[in-house]
Amino acid sequence: MLLLGYSGLYVPEPKAFHVRGGTVGPSEDLPRFFLVRNALITLLKDLPTSVLLRSLPKIALYQWGILVAGRREGYARRVLQAFASFVRMIPGTLRKRSRTQRGRKISPGEFAALVRIDYPLPSRLGRLLP
Repeated sequence: MLLLGYSGLYVPEPKAFHVRGGTVGPSEDLPRFFLVRNALITLLKDLPTSVLLRSLPKIALYQWGILVAGRREGYARRVLQAFASFVRMIPGTLRKRSRTQRGRKISPGEFAALVRIDYPLPSRLGRLLP
């Protein structure tokens, strides 16, 4: 919506309740898979090039943190499957990206000013990145 020039409003008071596995079933692994894969697809498709390139080190470090947490908590295989699925989907995502970026109504600078691009980094290594 931001790319099309619409604005948003953050309202912290509303609450949403989700029925466990309501759309993907009771497995905890499947939602984790889609969360990781779809987040990467969305970043590749929607971030303007300058914002994406500037954010790549933090995105990579954040994803590394997800994998480390997965190793510690027993779902690393699902995270790796999500990464592999994302890689397979890159060609189609780049086609969608082209359409999305062609249709945007705001500049990359305006986009960057509207969103948080400071990733919550999962380790002390985050201090090394701008």
